[in-house]
Amino acid sequence: MDYNVDNETIDFDKLIIEIYDAALTRKWGRVLAQCNKVFLANKTFLVLRDVINDREVAWRMKTAGDGCPSFPPEVDLSSLSALKPFFFRLHEGDIFDTCSPAFRNSEHFTAIAGKVLTPLDAEKTLAALVLRDDRYEAYLGVCRPEHDDDFSKYEEVAFKRLVPHFVRAARFFRDEEIFRQQRQLAQGVYEHIKTAFVVCDSQLRVQACNSQAEHYLNSGKAVGLNKNRLVFAMQHQHSRFCDKVQACLSGAEKEEVVHVVDDNVDVIEIFNIHKLSSQAREERREPLAVINIVSRGKPDWQNIQSCYALNKREVLIARMLYKCASYLDIAAAAGLTTGDVEIQVQRLIKAMGVKNEETLIDKLAMFSGTAPKFA
Repeated sequence: MDYNVDNETIDFDKLIIEIYDAALTRKWGRVLAQCNKVFLANKTFLVLRDVINDREVAWRMKTAGDGCPSFPPEVDLSSLSALKPFFFRLHEGDIFDTCSPAFRNSEHFTAIAGKVLTPLDAEKTLAALVLRDDRYEAYLGVCRPEHDDDFSKYEEVAFKRLVPHFVRAARFFRDEEIFRQQRQLAQGVYEHIKTAFVVCDSQLRVQACNSQAEHYLNSGKAVGLNKNRLVFAMQHQHSRFCDKVQACLSGAEKEEVVHVVDDNVDVIEIFNIHKLSSQAREERREPLAVINIVSRGKPDWQNIQSCYALNKREVLIARMLYKCASYLDIAAAAGLTTGDVEIQVQRLIKAMGVKNEETLIDKLAMFSGTAPKFA
């Protein structure tokens, strides 16, 4: 096959612009499809790897005449790490050809071909290292099956012309990925926490809350907001909750305090109270509490007891675990030591056919008529 870049109808300038646009929008399908046309390839891929954790952070692959398929399950992309010893001298922008004698004679060729190239039907791959730093590396590759012609020198010229732009785009793509991860981490502390939570002072004045808590306070029956303060529907619950929050903030109580509202027929409301320890002293002197809210449906304990042949003590332990009670509280209620409670919990886990306490709670919740709202 005689491929002449100068005579090709592909608009390289337009393709280069699309490369940078893809780095900005994270939409690589059109760019990779264009590469398939330029190089008459059956696949083009772009892989960003986290070399520290040995995982693929992001990848894109475009098959000629098809959509953007996922990699076949038998493809082991971690084998790309085997490229590192052989191409240790490579720098960003350097190109390699899997059909070259140097690659074919490499001790890593068999492993890479078996785990990556063959499953991808890409035994002939023209590739480049387009990113390498202390944390990330990225590869660009255009692929052909074994029965097709080798890449010509003209195609290598075209590839070499595009690679510097992919290098710059990969750096931008990496920076965007880092920003996205950091943003998700920051949101994870606030918006994406597993349970609803509220930050308040000793007078129950709300300083902050996530969207789950906002929804709960607007629709929950046990507690709501009145002039930006937490207010319980039942006065005795409100008084007890205030005492627990103040005790937690004063340091008179243990680090975590649990308040349970069990007045509703169908739902158990659990409030885990923690002292906020991350605030700077110069920013705020008054201590604040973080209150995680979990709403769980009430299980049919008689049904659970009969289904799993549990004795009364095991049912008591299961009920207290379901309400987030500590082993110390369970031991006091059941007349046991904390060591005995640990043994009893393991027996309960085994009897109900689950792996741990978390899955035990999930299984107990299955026996309730009301699905948990904030579990």
